[in-house]
Amino acid sequence: MEERNLIAKNVYDPFLRILHWINALSVFSLMLTIWLKNFLKEYENWKEIIYNYHTFIAYFYVYLSRSKK
Repeated sequence: MEERNLIAKNVYDPFLRILHWINALSVFSLMLTIWLKNFLKEYENWKEIIYNYHTFIAYFYVYLSRSKK
């Protein structure tokens, strides 16, 4: 067998870190729609507010996942 000399070094890729945080924030934003439901019930159109927010974040998340390819 051939012996290889491997050198360990830290890899820092800012683009991947930014994508990771965008994905994490998108998922967190979708979870917020569930948590905000109780606070928005005093408004007449609370379901429409949550639905619009949830739909916008979901489409943005799908857009980001498609653009990686």
